[in-house]
Amino acid sequence: MQQTQLEAIAQAVCKRQERYQRTTQLFDQLIRLLVQGQPVAPELLASRLHRNLDEVLEILRAHPELEYDEQGNLVGSGLTLVPTAHQLQVEQRTLFAWCAFDTLTYPVELHLSAQVTSCCPVTGSSIHLTVTPEQVLGLEPAEAQVSLVVDVAARGALTMCGRMSATTGISLLHARQLYSGKRRIKRR
Repeated sequence: MQQTQLEAIAQAVCKRQERYQRTTQLFDQLIRLLVQGQPVAPELLASRLHRNLDEVLEILRAHPELEYDEQGNLVGSGLTLVPTAHQLQVEQRTLFAWCAFDTLTYPVELHLSAQVTSCCPVTGSSIHLTVTPEQVLGLEPAEAQVSLVVDVAARGALTMCGRMSATTGISLLHARQLYSGKRRIKRR
């Protein structure tokens, strides 16, 4: 891939994170708590951040994409406790990701290794790999790919996750279909 294409993807990823205000301490802390494999109470998040609960709740309400359990605890923000087509084994914990791209980025961001199993949205075949903070290992089948869609008309806006109605996923060569997993979780 040409350097300019890589730069465009990197810029689009950064713009997406900034647009959704996902580069804050709050979301960093939320992911660090979710990786422990348990729902995260907003009170715990506020406490860890040394912030007022009302302030934290206001920020969370501005993000309708977040997933909650029946008790109002956070269970998903890219990394999720809700089963999806993208599973990560981190130490002894089973976690999931909203999209294939997340399975590649969270292990790096969190400095952890993860065993990833993803389902191809086209063939239904399982795809396996190990993601470490430094590299991807043991990709099976070897021809599997991650598809990212960069909308040039939207000035480099990156459309990635199936939950955002976009084409994505670890898929076999030339696969461009959308995975539309069903969620059994209440939205706020």
